[in-house]
Amino acid sequence: MLTVIISHRTFNGFQRHVNKHQFDSMQGLCVYMKTQLVSYLHGENLSALVEEAQRLYLHCHEYDSYDDLCRSSADLMYLCCSQNCPAHTVN
Repeated sequence: MLTVIISHRTFNGFQRHVNKHQFDSMQGLCVYMKTQLVSYLHGENLSALVEEAQRLYLHCHEYDSYDDLCRSSADLMYLCCSQNCPAHTVN
């Protein structure tokens, strides 16, 4: 199991435990984490935060590729969000 933690000024510390082998790419993992965060915020009726979460561009600086993550023995990783993210980003 891998603990994935979001590092962001508003959502810092949001985390989920995932099987890193269930995803095909870093983008897939980032989309999953964003979806989990948005679902959690909806469930707590935090509409203003949902809008902010939907604009997140999550990415990882720790690994050059998803294969590197899968080969590692890491049990913890951080996803961060930059305010100067490309507008065309999918996640």
